[in-house]
Amino acid sequence: MCGYRILDGHLRYQILLDMGVESVPCLIGNEREAFRAPELFAAANELFGTWETALRYAGVRHYERRVIEDLTPDAVLRKLRHLCNNGYALGSRHNQKRDPQLFDATRKHFGTWRKSLTAAGIDINRLYRGTRGRKPAEVVEAIKRRNNQGLPMNRCLVMLEDNDLCMIGMRLFGSWGRALEAAGITLPATKPKWSQESIVRAIQIRYAKGGSLNHKAVRKSERRLYNAARSHFGSWQAARTAAGFEKQNSDD
Repeated sequence: MCGYRILDGHLRYQILLDMGVESVPCLIGNEREAFRAPELFAAANELFGTWETALRYAGVRHYERRVIEDLTPDAVLRKLRHLCNNGYALGSRHNQKRDPQLFDATRKHFGTWRKSLTAAGIDINRLYRGTRGRKPAEVVEAIKRRNNQGLPMNRCLVMLEDNDLCMIGMRLFGSWGRALEAAGITLPATKPKWSQESIVRAIQIRYAKGGSLNHKAVRKSERRLYNAARSHFGSWQAARTAAGFEKQNSDD
């Protein structure tokens, strides 16, 4: 025996017996408890043989099991881009605790968390480093350099390509738009007429936001983009290819 006693379970079991309660509905964990409470999980398996046997001894006889569908590789990449564009921390330890399902799926499909970030188009060498010791003037100069290099200045794309620059700009100036203003950069206020270049950029931005590139999804949510793509490229697939996304899966 390992010497552990599942105190909460024994107390619960005894109280239920004293009350004359034979069964209670309850949400339970599974092998994921090995990550969340490794000592408890190990003790339960050694003392009772399995985690579910330990639950039965704890008085959990009827329970509802939460059904979690496996995430496809494309779904994983979309979720990662969504996290990135919404300013979530992208460290592996933080996300293992925050969303175990997503973390497990990244390891299953891509090997490691960092490899999955790279596959999602996120530059892992430019992740947010915090505000300590960062000066607004230095950030402004970095923004100007990026603009002079002809790189995209749209927030969604910058978040993927240079997460640190975009995050520190928003933290120090309140928003990415204000950071651009401080650098003397003005983005077009209105959308210009569609061209092949603007269509390609719009597709890339949609992808960066974690949006699906499936033709049905685009036709439903961005009809103007879909129609412009067909008008300028002949088909949605041709526009996708021009934007650098050749493969199309059913859930892409």
